[in-house]
Amino acid sequence: MSDDRPPDRRRDFLFTVAMATAGLGATVALWPFIAAMGPADDTRAPRVVFDLTKLDGTTHVIVPFRNAPIFVFRRTARQLTRLQDPASPYTPRDRESAHSEQPPKARNWHRSLRPELMVMNACCTKEGCIVSRQSDALGVEIDFFRCPCCGSNYDLAGRVLSGPARSNLVVPPYRYIGETEIELGDDAHPSFAEHLMPWRANPRSRYRT
Repeated sequence: MSDDRPPDRRRDFLFTVAMATAGLGATVALWPFIAAMGPADDTRAPRVVFDLTKLDGTTHVIVPFRNAPIFVFRRTARQLTRLQDPASPYTPRDRESAHSEQPPKARNWHRSLRPELMVMNACCTKEGCIVSRQSDALGVEIDFFRCPCCGSNYDLAGRVLSGPARSNLVVPPYRYIGETEIELGDDAHPSFAEHLMPWRANPRSRYRT
């Protein structure tokens, strides 16, 4: 098949094809370097799925997430009522969580997406130690957590009640992916990876159990 295009136009056409081919080759050759400039696999926001059928009553389960222990537990109707009781002898320092970390949809009195289920970082916001559920003299669990290092107390919504801590326990980003599963992690809020360990602002603090 003969090429009837003028020599100049034919030359321009061949030049364009050659440059396009060279550009494609350069892109393929440089792709490993381009890919290396993106976020590393270990820095991308991880996601963790938790099966809610593993919960037994109101006992909490620890779910590892971004190197932090996350407590997941259910709250009874009585416990939820006590969280709203204005006559309670324990007054949360940050009742409305105005100075604490939680997803926007969890900025409410129960600090969760659904009142009955609580998801919170178990590390004290003062010392970074893992808080523990307290029991009375008979061994019956009572409705608050205590930091074993600084003595700060938190209610069942993770709101600080007493002690040196000034902010509530962190609520990580999560969502329901069904009636029996939640997924921890949210690419839209990657900054939560920093806020999961707020005690790092204090150089004398460290993550302890």
